[in-house]
Amino acid sequence: TSAANRLKAGHADAVVPDTAVAIRDHIGDFLRQRRRRTSLLRAIEQSATRVSTLRKSIESARRRRSAPAPRRQRDLLRFSFRGHWRPTQPVLRRGLVHAAWGDLDGKPALGIIIGYEGARGAGVGIDEASAVVEMVRHAAIASHDAPAPILTFLFCQGHAIDVEQERHGLLGALAECLRSLVAARLLGHPLLCVLGGGAYGAAYLAFAAPSHRILAMKGTTVAPMAPKVLAAFRSLRGIREAPDTPADLAELIPDIRTVESVIRLPNALREELDALRGSLLTPHRTAPRRVRRATPS
Repeated sequence: TSAANRLKAGHADAVVPDTAVAIRDHIGDFLRQRRRRTSLLRAIEQSATRVSTLRKSIESARRRRSAPAPRRQRDLLRFSFRGHWRPTQPVLRRGLVHAAWGDLDGKPALGIIIGYEGARGAGVGIDEASAVVEMVRHAAIASHDAPAPILTFLFCQGHAIDVEQERHGLLGALAECLRSLVAARLLGHPLLCVLGGGAYGAAYLAFAAPSHRILAMKGTTVAPMAPKVLAAFRSLRGIREAPDTPADLAELIPDIRTVESVIRLPNALREELDALRGSLLTPHRTAPRRVRRATPS
């Protein structure tokens, strides 16, 4: 959908000329403005409210057509931790998301699976964004005194290529996902993500990029946008590639570790999580929950 339509619907703050100078100047003006500040937990609450509103706006259109029954999803949390994970409540299944609050080695943790077997080609939309933000909010409230780890398994290839979703604010919903996870990180929650198959564009930026640690299954690729979107841009504008473009962009992502096989995944997860917990609790850092940095509203 066009920038003008996004602005009219309230899903964009401004429309500026398509030049680097205009974009840079507007971002500079935006950052210089004095804004109300809010607590990090309040920021997550605001994201949950906004995404819930976007989800309600698309529900009426969906009622006019029957939705396919969701496929059964394997509990990858049980599989990946081999008996060390016990789901409790709440458990939320919505769209491509299977999220659960549970115990990991006897300690609270939030597990989020985005994508499942047979979902190749499907992208995350407003439903998935709302599910993730709701569970991040639960984790922030339920583990206020000792921030619980948030473990994300990202197997979807990108965001939904759907004009209706865009009209109802898909990119705004994904932005709120990103905001809620960044706020959770600043509150001291250890964030760890596992990539599998492929992670493209907005889906990667919203769900994986805020993580402290990223594990990638062998053969996983990361790209700046979904393959279908990239193909559309190429057909419209032609192809202009820099001669020094790396063959595998995933290698340039900080703190990424390739896991050679699924069998080794449980040990790799445990090692990374233990190292992450240790780094967040070193004497040289401020205690996680004492960090009361404000974030723009």
